Order: sequence, then structure tokens, then C-alpha cells
Amino acid sequence: MIYLAPVDWPSIRQRPQQLALHLSQRYALKYVNAVGLRSVRPSDLGRVLTRVRGAQAEPAPFPVLDPRYAPLLGWSPLDEINRRWLCSQLRHELPERREPWILWIGAPSLLAETLLERSRPSLVVYDCMDHYAAFHGGRTRARIERAERAIVERADLVFATSRGLVERLRPFSSDVHLAPNGADVERFAIERTPAPPAWRRSLRGPVVGYHGTLGDWLDFSLLEWLADERADWSFVVIGPNQTRNSRNFLSRPNVQYLGPISYAELPKHTAWFDAGIIPFARNDLTRYVHPIKALEYLAAGLPTVAARLPDLADLSGFIQFASTPQQWLATLEDCLNSSQRSAAQVAARRRAAGRNTWQHVADSILAELEARLPSQPVTGAGTLQSVTA
Repeated sequence: MIYLAPVDWPSIRQRPQQLALHLSQRYALKYVNAVGLRSVRPSDLGRVLTRVRGAQAEPAPFPVLDPRYAPLLGWSPLDEINRRWLCSQLRHELPERREPWILWIGAPSLLAETLLERSRPSLVVYDCMDHYAAFHGGRTRARIERAERAIVERADLVFATSRGLVERLRPFSSDVHLAPNGADVERFAIERTPAPPAWRRSLRGPVVGYHGTLGDWLDFSLLEWLADERADWSFVVIGPNQTRNSRNFLSRPNVQYLGPISYAELPKHTAWFDAGIIPFARNDLTRYVHPIKALEYLAAGLPTVAARLPDLADLSGFIQFASTPQQWLATLEDCLNSSQRSAAQVAARRRAAGRNTWQHVADSILAELEARLPSQPVTGAGTLQSVTA
């Protein structure tokens, strides 16, 4: 399996890394770090430097390839140069023997388009975890939409993380399957350590926590209002910061930003939250998401408040929802009631998360893959056409 991931292996642990770990137990998998969907901007400098220097991450149990390309996309002559460069790097990574192989596509990137055009995979899978075009505008958005449609129409099998994504992709393929996110339940279902982490020892009052990327999809106006209304609460934030819109919220005296924390250590910190929050804004981007953190909070046993995201409705018996700031405040106050931390409540939340493990997700995906893989070797499988094609 050549696994074209939409995120680099060292980045914050998400669906791509989780699925790759499980699929690699069945297939000889090569993980290919992300090729971007748009040209770089000055604001990307921090992430570019991190990638060049090499971010710290748990070692992968399979090869991780880091394709190089000129990060200026959407100009035909340079796109063709990038295609040839990417081909030259991937030429020797495809299977040499005449055996079936899977091209797994995680985003509508230039590399995905190139391999579809110039190689002969036995099975093409598109795994869609976001409405990628919604992150962009103008010609970039139109280009991504065209590329994604072409990939979906070519793919033998399409997975999508939310019902909204399934509905969006189904007009272009008759083989779209809902494969929602899961959680590493055992990792997060831990008790608090005898000694709290350093940040917790310095806080008084209840802790409302968020872990995950800080992006423009968060409702920072809501968060600022909540922090101002409850100065006796502490708001603790863990994860990489990718937006300037977070500045006012993070500057509040009762907000503590811990930055990124390794995935291995994250559960030890999440366990010291008193409530978890998913404060997503409601827009064209978030209507398609199925946030992994919802299941991770439940695995940790946390009472949780979330925006009314369509694909969290199945967890309505275990997560509380809010729309207006007043509803958020009232619901959080209820979650911070000591009764919400009873052993019975914690166990119920963990059981709910346990029905949505990454192993369950991977098993359902593997069943679909096995049903479609050819049983006999494929002539020419793995061949990559000449970069001069």
C-alpha cells in the first residue's frame, strides 16, 4: 500500500496516522508525507521550518517518505515540473513484483493526481476526512474541487468520515462508504496520576479543557466571552496554534496555553480536565467534520460540551450540546457539577467511546478492501510511466 497522507507523520496524531498503523498490520505500507493543496504563504514559515528540521514524533513502524516539490501550485508549467520531480522520487518506491497494490489517497494533491495518471495501482482508495476546498477560496478552491471530483470518479472505493461528506461525494461515485473517526480508547481511559502535572498544581477552580489544533474553525468570540464571564474558571488549551484569531482568547488571565504535547503524554494531561469542550463555529467547513476529540474526551470519562455538529448526534446521550453563549455557560456549569464525575457516568462515557475504536474503523475498512482486491497477480502492477510521459 502506498499511503498518500494528508498530514505529515510527525504532526498532531489524527486519522491518517491511526489508520496507517492499523492497515500496516495487513499490508506492506509506505507512508508518504503530505504534498500541500495550495502554495505556501508567509504565514506558513513556522510550519515549513518545522518540516525541514524534522519534528519530533514516535517512530513509525513502516517507511515514511518525504516527497520534495516546489510549493507554488496552480501554475501549469511549474505543476508539470513538480509532477516530473515527484515521479522521479516515487519511481523506486512502487512494488517491483507483479502483485496487487493499493494506492491510498488522503487528499486531492498534485501527487495523487500524478500517480493516478502515471501508475497502475490494482485498487484506488480515497479516504476523505475534510471538505478540503472549504479551507480555501477563489481559484485554489476551484482547482481543489476539480481535482477531488476526478479522484472520486476514478477511485474504486471511497470512504468519508461524516454523513455530510458522504452526501457531497456520492454524486461522483456509487461506492462511497461512511467510515467515521475512532479513538484510541485504551490510551485515554486512564485515571489521574497521584501527582498532577505542573500546570494543574498552579490552578484553582474547575478546569475547562480543549486539545487539538487551534484553527479558524474555532469560535473564539464564544471562548473569549466564556473566559470573561467565569474568571474563576481556568481554560486550558493543548495543541498547535495555526491562527492569529486565537490571540485575544489566549491572552486572558484565566487561559493557560500549553502548546503542543506529544500524543504519548496527552492522555495524562487530558485526565486533569474537569470538562472537555468542542467550541467549533458553525460554517461550511465544520458541518462536515467528525471530531476525534469528542471520543477521546469520552474515553477519558470527561463530561463534554460541543457545538451542534451533525455527526455528533449519535453521541447525544453522552455529550451535551449548546448553541448560544448562554447555553454554553449553563451547560458547562452543569458539566462541572460533581455528580457528572460519578463512577457510573465515567463508565458510561467510556463504554460509548469503546464502541468507536480505531480497530473497529480499521476492521470495517479492511473488509471492504479485501472484497475488492484481485485474487490473482496483476500484470504490470507498480509500473510508473516515464517522467517524460
